Amino acid sequence: MARAITEVAIVSELFALTDLELQRAHRHNLRLLRSAQERIVGFLLDMEERQANDYEIDLPMTRGDIADYLGLTTETVSRVLWKLESVSAIAIPKRRRVVLRNVPLLQSFGA
Repeated sequence: MARAITEVAIVSELFALTDLELQRAHRHNLRLLRSAQERIVGFLLDMEERQANDYEIDLPMTRGDIADYLGLTTETVSRVLWKLESVSAIAIPKRRRVVLRNVPLLQSFGA
């Protein structure tokens, strides 16, 4: 701890990381007031931002975990993902992988 006090660079980095996480937590709280579709779209866009894998997202969570995180049911998460896939906004090549095929279209569904 004493080193962190004397090392301005470390303190600056910690503040930047803390600020980023607070912004994510704030967005998440606001998202819980939105529709199911908007929650899921926002979640996917956040996951893509965190992973930065050319629009491919490896989901670390099951559909049930995503539902719990977003305050939804597993069925709702599955239904919205199917809808987004049916309009070619996303592709789901594997159970825990999502490819963002059309980000502007996805964003139009409410992020």
